[in-house]
Amino acid sequence: MKAYIETYGCQMNINESDVLRKRLLAEGYTFSKEPGEANLVLLNTCSIREHAESKVLSRLGVLRKLKEENPQMLLGVTGCMAQRLGGEFLAKTPFVDLVIGSGAYPRFFEALEAQKRSGKPVVDVGFAKDFQFEDHPEFQPGSTKTFITIIRGCDNACHYCIVPFTRGPERSKPLGQIIREAEWCVDKGIREITLLGQNVNHYKDGEFGLGDCLREVARVRGLHRVRYTTSHPGYMTDDVLVAMAEEEKVMPQLHLPMQSGSSRVLKAMNREYTWERYMELINRGRELMPNLALSTDIIVGFPGETDEDFRETVHAMEQVRFDSAFMFKFSPRRGTVAAGYEDDVPPKVKQERLAEIIALQRRITHEKSQHFVGQEVEVLIDGPSSRNPDQVVGKTQEFRNALMPGDPAWKGELVRMQVESAKGVTLTGKPVEALQPAAH
Repeated sequence: MKAYIETYGCQMNINESDVLRKRLLAEGYTFSKEPGEANLVLLNTCSIREHAESKVLSRLGVLRKLKEENPQMLLGVTGCMAQRLGGEFLAKTPFVDLVIGSGAYPRFFEALEAQKRSGKPVVDVGFAKDFQFEDHPEFQPGSTKTFITIIRGCDNACHYCIVPFTRGPERSKPLGQIIREAEWCVDKGIREITLLGQNVNHYKDGEFGLGDCLREVARVRGLHRVRYTTSHPGYMTDDVLVAMAEEEKVMPQLHLPMQSGSSRVLKAMNREYTWERYMELINRGRELMPNLALSTDIIVGFPGETDEDFRETVHAMEQVRFDSAFMFKFSPRRGTVAAGYEDDVPPKVKQERLAEIIALQRRITHEKSQHFVGQEVEVLIDGPSSRNPDQVVGKTQEFRNALMPGDPAWKGELVRMQVESAKGVTLTGKPVEALQPAAH
């Protein structure tokens, strides 16, 4: 039996695809490189924006032709889009055999067997009890980095966001299970782990919070680096920032979605913090970690956003000077509170505002990257460059790309690099010294 998985969306979807791939291998499946060679084809979907769903529907149209050529092929959709649409998916794509929501992964094989027995489409979008089995992903050959999901779901009610409907209420993974999974990953050659959650800094296992989790994972022998994402400013606590500053293996890099620099717009979004509070967190982080790298999410054109509100967002970007940002124009998502608002910012204005902040962020990113020229940075080597086998690529502590001459055997090692030039988020230089060999 052969399977094929195609993944759309966030790091959590990538992680869940890797875990599902491992479970399918345990059930006797092998994996094909092309969907036309597989008996089971799965699309792990994203629902964060309408464009993401349109891509999936377009792809299913292509796969439908393969299924017509091979009626024995089982075609399934998993993930957030499956969770949001449920049975509606079959109305849009009646040729699909499985619709397994993001909350139903633990019951995937029960649904698969039910479909095989009946020959009819199976839909499961109920939220199963999470973390019933340990997440042991199937890594790509030679992988040195992976993700571990430590909390699923979202208890917030941001008025523009579909995630609470697609991921359900918050559920935290037991700390002991996280440590066991991290140790298992390191035994398989992983050197960097990113802890995941929709609101990762709302992690709670009894008396243990994210700060405790960061410290414990950082102490796993053989692990070089720990990161986490995505945080909500309303849940950010000082102990997390202190843990980042004190634990050498926890990287000085923070993704903290701002969404808007206008407190009035933040209130309309139901973000539960003000711009002033956001800036307090930034200042505290930089007080503890002067080299803290910051990235963010920004939405322009939210209903009711005035020119003055937008200018406050521009000013906020200039004040914070993010290292990078994911920037979007507002589009209503069916089922959210904001879908009922009057979408009163004209499309042309939305596009102009988006273009302005993209240009601003490019300039800031360029300026911040130039700051590294002439300095030494620590790089975790990912492996050889795809463009030049005599060069190796990796990531700095601040999550910038790094490119230098080197030996592919350095994969998984920490190397210091003298930065000679910078373009965008990529630093180019020459190796200075290896800090420590990869643990075995």
